[in-house]
Formats: sequence, structure tokens, C-alpha cells
Amino acid sequence: MTDQARLYEPLTSQNAALVLVDHQVGLMTGVRDYSTGELKHNVVALAKAAKALKLPIVVTTTARDSMWGPTFPELVEALPGIEIIDRSSVNAFDDSRVARAIEATGRRKLIFAGISLEVCAALPAITAVGKGLDAYVAVDASGTFSETKRQVGLLRMLQAGVILSDYATLMVEILKDNARPEAGAVYGAIDMAWAKLVGQIAQAHGKQVDRSSRREMRGSARSCRAPAPPSLSARRRCSPRSDVRSRRTGSPAILRSRQFPSRSE
Repeated sequence: MTDQARLYEPLTSQNAALVLVDHQVGLMTGVRDYSTGELKHNVVALAKAAKALKLPIVVTTTARDSMWGPTFPELVEALPGIEIIDRSSVNAFDDSRVARAIEATGRRKLIFAGISLEVCAALPAITAVGKGLDAYVAVDASGTFSETKRQVGLLRMLQAGVILSDYATLMVEILKDNARPEAGAVYGAIDMAWAKLVGQIAQAHGKQVDRSSRREMRGSARSCRAPAPPSLSARRRCSPRSDVRSRRTGSPAILRSRQFPSRSE
């Protein structure tokens, strides 16, 4: 069986790692296939979701101090405590420190995103495939400088065996089960916080149904109980002594008939 014919092994929290390449201020200014705001949103969302899923994350820049500037601050804020490896090589995998950091994750499935798409994301992803690893590129968390660069970059990666996807689908594939405790954080990170709201509504509806069922059960239980004992006044009305007293004295109507005989008498 060839590598191309082998069965697909899904992404999981145990076999995947995220590699973010060159999301730098200077490179962001040249991106033309996404607006700056949308691209920032997607990259930060990818990073936060990966963090929620406990994926190892490797972050690298190129020529930070001489050409392309720092990583954009929103991404730095989303990944506190993670070292950003600055390098001079074009292909991130050609830098020994980056290569060691990726190898140290122990993961065989690598998710890449970078600026630019056809260089900073594509070249290390293609290199990973050559090393026998599974390489993915989150296309909408990468950006480039023209439509031509975008199209040829996508084609080249497909030809090399890189798997292309959007960032949210990759994260949801890793999540796998919406019952996982990380689900709320993942959907919130990928801008689907309303999914949590839908879950809360469903949960509240379930609680309401449970309360209604309990009320119905209590009502059924009450209807099955033995009848309550009669009240004191009812016992007096129904007691034998009251019957004797009535027979002894007679009813008011009988007394009147005895005291005032009718004319026929």
C-alpha cells in the first residue's frame, strides 16, 4: 500500500502540534487576500483553540529586528509564556532551533500557518511531508501578497501532499466530542460562542422538563394516597350518639307538628 492510499488518521490532541510562522507586523501590511482585522482574528482564534486543546505550539519569526518587525501583539497576548524563536532562514525547518522545537513535541501531525502562505507556511509544510510527517496548512490563518501567489502556493502544497483546511475545521476535528470539557473554550476561541449559549438553552429546557415531570409524579402520588380522616364536625354529624339524640328529640318539623296539630285533627 502506498502512502497516498493509506487510511486517514484523524487529528487528535495526542498526535498534533501547531507551528505558527512569521505572523509579523511588517509582513501583515502586505497581505492582500484577507483584511488585517480578519487575518489577526483567525490567527489568534487558531492559537487560542490550540491552547485550549493542549496542543504543543511552536512560534517563530524571521529577521524580527532587521526587516519584518515583531509578532503582532494580539498573538503574543494570546500565547503568554511561549518562546518566539527568531531566525534568519526562509524555511523555518532549516533553522536548527525550530527543527528541534518541532521534534521535541513528539507529534507526527503538524498544523502550519504563516505569512506568507506560499513561502512561510508552504515550505516548512512540504519539508515536513518529506520527513514522513503529516502536514496541514490552515489557509485562512495564513496570508499572501497577490492572488497569483495564493493560487500557485495552494497548488504546490497539494502536489506535495500537504492537507489544506480552514483553521476552525482543524480545531473541531481535534475536539472530536462536544461533551469534552474544552468544548466551550474551543468554540469561544473560534468565534462560535453562541454554540455555548445554545447548549445552555438546551440544558435549561432539560431542567424545566425534569421539574415538570417531578410535579406530575408528586401529583400522581397524592392521588394514590388513602383518603384523609373526616374532620371533627363530620365525625360528630355521623356519630351514633347524634343519631340517638335526633330520634329522641325529633326534628324541628316533627316538633312543630306535635305542638300545633293540624285543623283536620
